[in-house]
Amino acid sequence: MRSYLQTLIVCSAAAAAVLAAPTVEARAGVAQCLPRDDNGSPLLSTSISSDGFVECRYQAAGLCEYFTPGGQFSSGSSVCPDSITPGLKRSNDASTGLVSRVGVARCLPRDDNGSPLLSTGISSDGFVECRYQAAGLCEYFTPGGQFSSGSSVCPDSITPA
Repeated sequence: MRSYLQTLIVCSAAAAAVLAAPTVEARAGVAQCLPRDDNGSPLLSTSISSDGFVECRYQAAGLCEYFTPGGQFSSGSSVCPDSITPGLKRSNDASTGLVSRVGVARCLPRDDNGSPLLSTGISSDGFVECRYQAAGLCEYFTPGGQFSSGSSVCPDSITPA
């Protein structure tokens, strides 16, 4: 009887821990936080910052920020994971023939001078890259599509994810 009671207590504690764990919503094309930091402490919450970074809050590491969609480390403590799970789902845009990523901000078809979009991509540090005939390379935060860098004829923002 004692063994049954001990087993019941252990199972009840495990069930309570699972129910108390934070609900993490996966978003297509957005890098996903790892369940534990480098010290093994649990993930407490996830969010996307206003400037497009994935924010992972861990019990020991605290706030860790990552570029999206690639999941490269941006800032945080020394026990933050070096990277998180990338979110690179690809789809083809039949209207332009360009490959884009689901859940990632999309380039506009023309820059502020009206010249066409030539190519799109994701930089190694997680920015959306839009190359236009007149403007050249324009970079944007993802998933929000806010302007990061480029010429004065780059669009002020692009279509958010």
